[in-house]
Amino acid sequence: YLPLDVFCLTNLQVLRVVGTPFAPHYEFDGLTKGTGLSPLVARLNRLRTLSLVNTTASYLPPQAIGSLTNLTVLQVDGCGLRELPSTLASLTNLQELKLSKNSLS
Repeated sequence: YLPLDVFCLTNLQVLRVVGTPFAPHYEFDGLTKGTGLSPLVARLNRLRTLSLVNTTASYLPPQAIGSLTNLTVLQVDGCGLRELPSTLASLTNLQELKLSKNSLS
């Protein structure tokens, strides 16, 4: 699993995760939404590139992703992602969105 200490690196600008399993993400109602990136990613507000390749990140936490307003590249390839959070619309600096080999409908 991705160590939670990564989310303490608040000056981080590039996060690339390849072939790493993610822990299940639980919603407040106690139901499992899926495996995915921790909502703690919101702490990395200087992040410019977020790349998840061949991981088990089938879910992106909407509020956390929407707060990453410095992102210019978001890559989620081969992760089984099922839906895109509507908060992607708030990423006004996003220049590249790569979403190959997922389960988007």
